Amino acid sequence: MKKTAARKLKQVPKGYLIVGVDPHKKKHAAVAITQDFTIRDRFKFDNTREGLEFLLRRFSKNGKMPRS
Repeated sequence: MKKTAARKLKQVPKGYLIVGVDPHKKKHAAVAITQDFTIRDRFKFDNTREGLEFLLRRFSKNGKMPRS
């Protein structure tokens, strides 16, 4: 198990935040962890467009949605 965790640790650049989403029918659960697997944030959001926008705003650097 240690080798697996060490290998995963090398794959994530220092300073990055990893956000995992567990999808559900009405609400999704999300968790944000750092490169060293420290939990930084945990929350739920609605399975709607507004819920997705909430997720994106929560983790954007300046609170604005990136434009492509």
